[in-house]
Amino acid sequence: MRKAIAYVDGSYRDGVYGRGYVLQIGRKVLTCNGGSHDISQMRNRCGEIEAVKKVVQECLKQRVDKVVIHYAYAGIENWVT
Repeated sequence: MRKAIAYVDGSYRDGVYGRGYVLQIGRKVLTCNGGSHDISQMRNRCGEIEAVKKVVQECLKQRVDKVVIHYAYAGIENWVT
């Protein structure tokens, strides 16, 4: 079973959200960051949710069976349950 650990975060400033993650799969460490204009008025939550989506996409690409995602926004678990 391939396992991964991810750390995600989002930020917001002046109408632009940011996102980033660190993803560890075995000994391999991947990072990603980016952002866009916040059209949804969700501020930093938008960035954090986008980071989680990117982690899941990368895990599927890397054939990861299980991922543990660490996040800062306490309400993010409500978006997937």
